[in-house]
Amino acid sequence: MTTAQLIICLAIAVYLIAMLGVGVWFAKKNNSVDDFYLGGLKLGPFVTAMSAEASDMSSWLLMGIPGLAYFCGISDLSYCGGMDKEELAAYAAQTPLWGSAYAMDIEAMAKLKIPSMLFGPWGKDIHTRWERVNKASLYEKTPAVLKNFIEQMFDK
Repeated sequence: MTTAQLIICLAIAVYLIAMLGVGVWFAKKNNSVDDFYLGGLKLGPFVTAMSAEASDMSSWLLMGIPGLAYFCGISDLSYCGGMDKEELAAYAAQTPLWGSAYAMDIEAMAKLKIPSMLFGPWGKDIHTRWERVNKASLYEKTPAVLKNFIEQMFDK
């Protein structure tokens, strides 16, 4: 285990112990189940609103972010289907924050030959910072093609 990993584990352990301490400390102040669930009705509107917002954000983080990551991961395989180095380099040149926030190994991607079927909404300037799609193609035609494809794949 490296020093950095040890420090991270130590920080997590300290945080866990502190949270357990807070829980034990305030558990002693609860006289009933109502005190536990409703805070003894002493929280006030600001704390109640902040608690509701924290619960809302928690649900987005628990369900929304992984869903977005899953969708983004399966929605664009266009650069995995055997583009050559020049095409990948052109893609990299048009990608904002290339090399600092987003990058991939162009040499390895050029060797990769993943069988894929690329279909999606009609648009202009694909893989450029000015990329845009046709609204009817995005909301009507592409979903119909996808539905038809899935039904044929599963014999419905």
